[in-house]
Amino acid sequence: MIPADILFGGAIAVMAGIAAASLGWNILTTMALAAPFLFGGLALLKKLYVWKTFLVFLALMFFGAFYYHLSFNIKIASENIPYGEKSSFSGVVVDEPRTQEKYQSFNIKLESPLRGEVFVLASPRGVYHYGDLLELNGAIEPRKTFAENPIAAFPDIKLLAEYRGSRVKEALLGFKHAILEKFTSALPAQEAALLGGLTLGSRAEFTPEFKSQMSRSGTTHLVALSGYNIAILVLAIAKVFGKFLSRRKTFYITTGIILLFVVMVGAEASVVRAAIMGFLALLAKETGRTFSMRNAIVLTALGMTLFHLTVLVYDIGFQLSFLSLLGIVYLSPALKQVLRFDERKDIPIWKEIAILTASAQLAVVPVIVNTFGSFSLTAIIPNVLILGFVPLTMFLGFLLAAVSFIHAYLGFFIAKLAEVLLAYEIGVIKLFATLSVPIEAPFAGRFLAFLYYSVMILFIYHFADSQRTKQG
Repeated sequence: MIPADILFGGAIAVMAGIAAASLGWNILTTMALAAPFLFGGLALLKKLYVWKTFLVFLALMFFGAFYYHLSFNIKIASENIPYGEKSSFSGVVVDEPRTQEKYQSFNIKLESPLRGEVFVLASPRGVYHYGDLLELNGAIEPRKTFAENPIAAFPDIKLLAEYRGSRVKEALLGFKHAILEKFTSALPAQEAALLGGLTLGSRAEFTPEFKSQMSRSGTTHLVALSGYNIAILVLAIAKVFGKFLSRRKTFYITTGIILLFVVMVGAEASVVRAAIMGFLALLAKETGRTFSMRNAIVLTALGMTLFHLTVLVYDIGFQLSFLSLLGIVYLSPALKQVLRFDERKDIPIWKEIAILTASAQLAVVPVIVNTFGSFSLTAIIPNVLILGFVPLTMFLGFLLAAVSFIHAYLGFFIAKLAEVLLAYEIGVIKLFATLSVPIEAPFAGRFLAFLYYSVMILFIYHFADSQRTKQG
C-alpha cells in the first residue's frame, strides 16, 4: 500500500475504535466482527502485505478504544463532584445560555473545592450570561454517557459576580448581541429572527410555531451553523468572486471571510469545527483534486475527535458537518456526471447550489432520520429555493449591522432589501412545512445506514472510475 492509503486507513481504524468505545461496545468483539470485512476488503483490492496491514489496522482500532477509555478514566479521576445529594456549589458559566420555551440551559465550570463541569437546566425567566459566577443549590446527577456533563436540573440560582470568563470571548459575544439588536430594531420580528439565525446561528427569538415549520420543511440546518451551510456559503461566495478575480485571490478572500465569520459568531468550538469543514470544501474546489482531499478530511476529523472524543458519536453538528462535506466533495461530481453537466463550461450559480444542496442532503439522510425520527422527501426543494439567496441575505445582514452602528437611518434601504429576501425565504419555509412528505425512520438501525452508505460509496466509485477511464 502507498503511504497515503496507509495514513487514510490508519486514521479510519483509530476513529472506528473510538466510536466502538463511545457506544459501549466490547472492543474485542468489535475487532472480531470487523476482521472479516477488513481482511476481505484488503484481499479484494489485491493489496500487498495483506496480513501485516490487517494486523496494523486492528492494532490501531485497539489503540483508539484504549485512548478513549484512558481519557475517560483521567476525566473521572480529575473530577470532584458530589452526585445524588442536594448541596450548594458555585461555578462560572462557560458558554452562551440557550433559551427554549420551557427552560434555558448552559454549562458551568465548578469552583474550588469541587472540580469539573456541570450542565444546568434553569427557568427561562432567569437572565444569565457567559462569564457569570453563580451559586447553585440542588442535586447533581450523572448522565448516561461520558459525552454528557452531569446535570443539575432547576436548582436555586443566585448571581454572585459577572465577567469571570475570557475577556476576548465576552467581547465577541457582546458584539454578536449588538448585531442582533440592530436586526431587531430595523426589521419585523420574524424577519429579524431569521436573519439572526442565518448570520449568527441565534434561535432565541424563534417562535415555537416557526421552529416547527422549519423542522417540517427540512430547513432547520440553515440556522445551525454546521459545516453544511458554511460550505454552501463559502462556495457560493467563491463562485461570485471567481467571476472577476483570479482563482488564488478568490481563495484568499473567501478564507478571510470564513475567519471573519467565525469571529463574529463568538468563535464557539462547534462553529470553529464547521468553519474548518467549510474551508476544506473550498480547498477541494480550489485544488480540483478531490482524491487528494481524502486524507485532509479524514485527518482533520481524527484531530477533532482526539481533541474532543465525544464528537464522533454524540455531536450531531459534527456528524452533519463531516458527512455533508464528504457529500459536497465526492458525491456532487458524480451527480454532475449523471445530470451531464459539462465541468469545462461555467455552471450557473443556482445549478451549482442545487447540486451541492442535493449532495449534502443525500449524505446526511440516515443521520437526520436516526436523530430526528423522520426526513421529508420534499426537503431538497425548499433548500434549493432558499440556499441560492442565503449568501446575499447574509451579506445584506452584515452590511445592515455595520451601517446601523454608524447611524440607524442609514440602514433603512438595506433593511428593506433584506426584508424582501427574508419574507421570500419565510414564505418558502411555511409553504413546504404544509407540503412536507415525511418518511418515518427507514434507516433506523445502524445496519440499514451501513447499507445506504455502502451503495453511495459504490455509486461514487463507479463514476470516479469512469471519469478516470475517460481521462486515461
